[in-house]
Amino acid sequence: KFTPGIYFVDQDVPQGSVRIAVRTIKQGDPDAIAASVMNNILGGGGFTSRITRRVRSDEGLAYSAGSSFSAGVWRDGVWRGYFDSKNPTVALATKIILEEVGKIKNQLVSEEDLQLAKSGVIESFPSMFQTKDRMLSVFVNDDISGRDVDYWTNYRDRINTITVEDVQRVAKRLLNPKEMLVLIVGDWGVISEGDLEGRATMQDISDIVGGDITELPLRNPMTLEVMNE
Repeated sequence: KFTPGIYFVDQDVPQGSVRIAVRTIKQGDPDAIAASVMNNILGGGGFTSRITRRVRSDEGLAYSAGSSFSAGVWRDGVWRGYFDSKNPTVALATKIILEEVGKIKNQLVSEEDLQLAKSGVIESFPSMFQTKDRMLSVFVNDDISGRDVDYWTNYRDRINTITVEDVQRVAKRLLNPKEMLVLIVGDWGVISEGDLEGRATMQDISDIVGGDITELPLRNPMTLEVMNE
């Protein structure tokens, strides 16, 4: 079950680990390629992507920050934003990611950013066939799901047809904060209060995302049974 809201596991650790997720689309959806390009600009393109640049480079809030997108084979895929940050700056880094989500939905990206993202997606294409295991996984999924046999033959050409309008349209379609789930593991007492400068608290994030703020019990990773405090 995927219920939007904020979920946290309270742990006495110096850093908070955060995952922001929203259901997206299935394999074969006509917007899947545009979504890959959009994600590359937003957070999947390494140091050139917006989330990485703002959270890591500009603000210095996390060593690693970014996003990923995958179209599901059997069910809806997922877009994810992620980072690890000191507990007091978790809320601020989360707010910045949601700000970048808002920007890519409401403002056309530049042609320069678009071309850079297209190149990044095309350059990552061979990695899907880099090993026998990866190649087998791709073709088995394609066969089972009935993907067009010419899909990979025309893949690069379809990427190059994506426009800045396509990027904005697919961002508006897929990235609705009110449908997002935010999962946090860290010192909730510190995380919830936010940064010392008062730029963001977890209540601010709750107002953006919606849903409830819910504590999750710590579970044994092998049995999934609730562990004693």
